[in-house]
Amino acid sequence: LVHSLPNIPLEGIPMNVSTSLSQLQPHEHQMRTVYDLDKLAELLLSVYTEGGIRAWQPIVAAANDDGSYRLIHGHRRWLALIFGAALPDWLARQKADGNPVDQVTVETGRTFLTQMVEHFDNLLSAGQALLKRYGNRPVDVVLYEGSTTDELYALLGGNFGAEAPDMLGLAIGFAGAVAAGASPAQIAARIGKPVQFVQHHLALQTLPQPLQKAIATGVLPLSVAAKLHQISGDAKRAGLSAFVLANIEGDRSHLSAGDIAHLAKALDKWPGIQLPMLFDHQTQRNLARAVGRLWGQVLEAHPAATWAAAASLMHQGLHEEPWKTPAKLTAFFQLFGGDIYYDNASGQIRFEQLLAHLLPEVGCAGCPIQALPAGTTLRFDLAPAGGVMGMPCRFGEPAERCLHGFATEDAIDIRVQPIWADLPGVTATANGPRIASLANLQTAWQARAQLEMEEDAAVVAEETGAVTSNNGQPAVSQPQAGGVGDGAAGASGNSDDSTAATGPIARMRAQIADFMTNHTTLAVDHPFATRCAGCQHRLAKSPTKDPEVPHCAWAGRLRTVQFLQLQPAEAGQPVIPVCRQYAPTANWAELIPAHPAPPGLPRDWLVAQTLELAQQAGSRLGSDRYPFEFLTGRPMKGSESHAGWFAEQLKARQGDLADAQLFTLFLWSHAQWSRERQNAAVPLGKDGLQFGRYQESRWPESHEGETA
Repeated sequence: LVHSLPNIPLEGIPMNVSTSLSQLQPHEHQMRTVYDLDKLAELLLSVYTEGGIRAWQPIVAAANDDGSYRLIHGHRRWLALIFGAALPDWLARQKADGNPVDQVTVETGRTFLTQMVEHFDNLLSAGQALLKRYGNRPVDVVLYEGSTTDELYALLGGNFGAEAPDMLGLAIGFAGAVAAGASPAQIAARIGKPVQFVQHHLALQTLPQPLQKAIATGVLPLSVAAKLHQISGDAKRAGLSAFVLANIEGDRSHLSAGDIAHLAKALDKWPGIQLPMLFDHQTQRNLARAVGRLWGQVLEAHPAATWAAAASLMHQGLHEEPWKTPAKLTAFFQLFGGDIYYDNASGQIRFEQLLAHLLPEVGCAGCPIQALPAGTTLRFDLAPAGGVMGMPCRFGEPAERCLHGFATEDAIDIRVQPIWADLPGVTATANGPRIASLANLQTAWQARAQLEMEEDAAVVAEETGAVTSNNGQPAVSQPQAGGVGDGAAGASGNSDDSTAATGPIARMRAQIADFMTNHTTLAVDHPFATRCAGCQHRLAKSPTKDPEVPHCAWAGRLRTVQFLQLQPAEAGQPVIPVCRQYAPTANWAELIPAHPAPPGLPRDWLVAQTLELAQQAGSRLGSDRYPFEFLTGRPMKGSESHAGWFAEQLKARQGDLADAQLFTLFLWSHAQWSRERQNAAVPLGKDGLQFGRYQESRWPESHEGETA
């Protein structure tokens, strides 16, 4: 005791103050909240056999104003005296019940204490209950007199004996010392521990009690408390604490200490949802407005819960600019939208509610799209459909606003369908064809309307006589040397009279219909497969007045269409369908799978190597064979090289890719480069990641009996 209190003078302290057990009270800053019953049983046996505590181990207490005393040293000895007073009566009851105890041992004391704890729920409650009967027993104490700070130092020093206090008790004791004016460094010096030891326990005291308990019981290390405490802002700290607790199941945490440290650092720096100055397109601007407005509403109403949800998004890598990808947007509204903006049953965002409540500034009045002729809908209008996700005004549907609409102050920037790319007034960008002024919008619309009139006339002419394509070349190409053909059910390239009689437009539409019908029986889940369901050219209705025409943009007029399949060399592996006209609706981040074991190569190196390999492959394959067909976000113009297209796309989209996805793209570029060297043999991955061999072949006449 003397060694633990080197700065506390003992002279002048009065001895042998006599009081009763009930007049002694645990110190409010006592740091021991858990007691070892075995050690307490040993102390109980000593008290029982010796008739009290040893004189050289006195109880030290400080006087309260009401005549009672608060314990400084001797909390366990005080408890031992209480239970020692009750032990004879318990032994008598044991004998009366036919369970006499011949000799009182440590095990006897352990059994007695265990029964008391089980009956009264915990040791301190049992002691308080016994005081009502045995509290008048006398006890001698040493009266302590000193400053509040010295008293707390004495309390801290006295707790670091043979039985160290528990973690939660330390946190309580250290917090009391700090409140009395002590610094962590002073506390550490008094108890002989590093300053970090004290700081970590002080941090524990600031956390929610369930999380304190999880750390105290070893589910998470004490360092987690320090990381959480370093977060500036009570709401952020409470939010991350709630997220950590939500990921604790029993005695196991689904988050590692490293995960929590990373989240604490990132969340502390993250300002929340911030809207940028520029957007890829108007729809994205409106989605960002809705996200920002909803974020502000929930943050004001439920700050801690908002940051907890933000921590969940951050842990999944979905917190930055959630309006940029469907996965991010859906996750955001799932967490923040409630039943108003998110339908849990279908897993879909309620866009109607979003438009009604989160986009009041967007409306049809003053929208530049309203300047186009009303009631005249093109086959390929600005958007492929109406409804909440399309442009209802272009399809004669009543609406007050849509996701493509404009606020009064918005600059005109309209994204149009890929088929508009070559029209006057349309600018090609990495994010698709765009129109940037009202004059250009009207010019492009008129040009598109004129083109559709000419196409209708061409169809009529084809049905009555010979037809050539717009550039004067034969309308449908013959099968290519590499095995790429235009064959389909009933149109496999044979030149018999019955096939020729159907005409080139009919044959082209038959090919498209056959692919749309049969490609789903093949390996459409392969990363390299081209699925009609995810293609920009898939339409909700026929592109012509004939409802029997396939619902594909390419079926609207006479074009060269090509389909092929990738046949794996390994027997039993599924065939991959490929449409050479494919333009996916998803972005690269959703199309490229993450490699399971990326080597950690620098991103700049991966980007440079990927670009070089793809450019070499694209320049040598010829204009009819392009690497990464399944990534094509828009059709290429006749004057555009594939290498240039890929470089533009990579520059625009690589920032959205995780390191593991970028490594997958590097492997694919190497595969395409090898494909150029080995002609038709394509070393692609059967799961998109590992190498295997596939042979390009023409689209067969029939897929009857084939399965994926």
